[in-house]
Amino acid sequence: MNYMFFLLIFYIAIATFVLQKVLGLAQVSDAIFPGIAAGILLTVIHKTVKRKLKER
Repeated sequence: MNYMFFLLIFYIAIATFVLQKVLGLAQVSDAIFPGIAAGILLTVIHKTVKRKLKER
C-alpha cells in the first residue's frame, strides 16, 4: 500500500509539471487538477500492466 501511494504521488508530480510545460501555463496551480487526473490514470495503468505481466 505504501508503494502504491508513493507511485501515485510520483506520477501526479510528473504529470503536473509535464502538463504545465506542454500547455504553456504560467503557474503549477493551473495544471494541478489535470495532473491529479493523469497521475491517477497512470497509476492504474502501471498496476494493471504489472499485474498482467506477473500472471504470465
